[in-house]
Amino acid sequence: MKKREILRGGRSFRNILTSGECFESRLVRAFCVLSRKHDVALKVGVAVSSNVGRAVRRNRLKRLMREAISGEKISLVTALEKVQLHASLVFLFVGMKDIGTERVKLELLQQDVKVLYGGVLKRVAAGQTL
Repeated sequence: MKKREILRGGRSFRNILTSGECFESRLVRAFCVLSRKHDVALKVGVAVSSNVGRAVRRNRLKRLMREAISGEKISLVTALEKVQLHASLVFLFVGMKDIGTERVKLELLQQDVKVLYGGVLKRVAAGQTL
């Protein structure tokens, strides 16, 4: 991801988590706020709860999530540019009880991100902002 595509600041995260629309998959939950287009079409933030484990495990999960997000974002960015909307997304790792965090692989996260992007794409196709 480019620097200008990274969502920064606790207030930005809080606003999106409280007022954004929630999309869920098996391991990841995404919160999205659509608005009229800004300088970039998509801003993304990644969060992992401290309940997941120690910092090493949380950082590994964030790194995997960022890789999955950047690999799947092209279709969403083109759809956003087409309708001139801006999306701010926060991906929150929630995990599953039957899959330990040490067993989470990139392929699982890519599948989940694809599902989440599909939900956001449906919302973008409707052309509605929050």
